[in-house]
Amino acid sequence: MTYDELIEKVLKGRSVNATAKAIGLPQKTMDQYVKATNLPDCERAVLLANAAGVSIEEAVLAIVKKKTELRPERVSTFLRPAMAAVLTGVLSVNLFLTPTPSQAAPVLKAAAEQFALCKI
Repeated sequence: MTYDELIEKVLKGRSVNATAKAIGLPQKTMDQYVKATNLPDCERAVLLANAAGVSIEEAVLAIVKKKTELRPERVSTFLRPAMAAVLTGVLSVNLFLTPTPSQAAPVLKAAAEQFALCKI
């Protein structure tokens, strides 16, 4: 899932203002997320995941990928360990909840792709 797809799922055809009110965000913040002039932190990623009806992992990975695309120079050596920790935590939870190895494979593949993308 891309960041744009995540935002589209959050909006559900509603206006930015209506969506912001529905999920409890300031309208200005939601507008910034829609325009990608500001991207959600981890706490808000959970809020957006719930509003979009997607897993937290999908939302976090979409946001991390977008941040890396928009601002690769800001993905400093300081931020990389933080991203790795978030991705590892999400991965650990999802693997714990995954009942079979075949279902774990896509989770591991997505995490590996994101780690490579973030140059962690």
